[in-house]
Amino acid sequence: MWGVIIVSLLGLTAGVWAYPSGAPASACLDMTPQHGPSEQTSTPPYELVVSNDTYAGGDEIEVTLRRTGNSAQFRGFFIQARTPGSTDAQGQFTTVDSGTTKTVNCGSVANSENGVTHTGRTDKTTVTVTWTAPANRVGHIQFRATVVETEDVFWVTKVKSSYVQDPTAGPLPTQATSSGQDIGVTSSGCGSTKGCYQAPSNCAPPSCDYFSSWQTLSNNSVLVEVSGTSNGYVAVGISHDNMMGLDVIYECVYDSDTGSTTAFSSWSPGKTRPERDSTQGGIWAISGSYVNGVVSCKFIIAINDAAAGRRQVKVNDLNFYLLMSKGSTTGSRF
Repeated sequence: MWGVIIVSLLGLTAGVWAYPSGAPASACLDMTPQHGPSEQTSTPPYELVVSNDTYAGGDEIEVTLRRTGNSAQFRGFFIQARTPGSTDAQGQFTTVDSGTTKTVNCGSVANSENGVTHTGRTDKTTVTVTWTAPANRVGHIQFRATVVETEDVFWVTKVKSSYVQDPTAGPLPTQATSSGQDIGVTSSGCGSTKGCYQAPSNCAPPSCDYFSSWQTLSNNSVLVEVSGTSNGYVAVGISHDNMMGLDVIYECVYDSDTGSTTAFSSWSPGKTRPERDSTQGGIWAISGSYVNGVVSCKFIIAINDAAAGRRQVKVNDLNFYLLMSKGSTTGSRF
């Protein structure tokens, strides 16, 4: 058990942590505070942001838990790194501020330090820790957090980072990220580690009208970022000329009906609506967000994307045109 106990004295209410030193190892499996009513089912007003999109053995990655906008501060938290479909905690955490954070040993290995939690009952707006990857890659990694706002308000493992990719692993299942969580599309690395298109010139997301980047990974795939100011969609097309038609298109679409944002691969036969690939072939590890009028997506594509078998486009060929558009949607279609 870890959480807040509410006590009343002379009409004044104060919060006291049952476990001021944070979540115990017994909470490692389900990461549940086990206090108060049922957990929240709403979108949590917090986010986990990571400093890297990929990792190799022994890499260090900064992980930041923070509130979004002017949402309430949080008092308790528990963070782990996990692979898809597993409850095993991976890697090792190092606390940046021992006054607010401490590590937790999850599992049977002594001094594993593969979980991190709070040390006190103070209100917080942001917490940053350092995670060190295992010496040998274990597959794609996602950081998950349980966040406690008060005894009665908490979210269990619903605060999730974008995936940190293992370049040697296979594709991830498609994921749609909550519209309220910024996935961290960035201009960092433009011109050095990745190619970028920015409009206006040299803008940085989320201040760009249009933004797209592409970064070659080591497993014959490309990490793509797409972002732009829109209340519906932003799309990027890969073409062998400067006109629409017979092109591969990747749509980043905010669905106002469901509140979700995701990416689709499509084919443009001409001056008609693009035809979506129903199998989502050639695109995976999708994450998306819609925050303050900005639509953003991250995803991975194969270097030789056949676009549902209609035409092969080699995205590492320097002789292609990048086309971008944006606009409104009806549901998830434009």
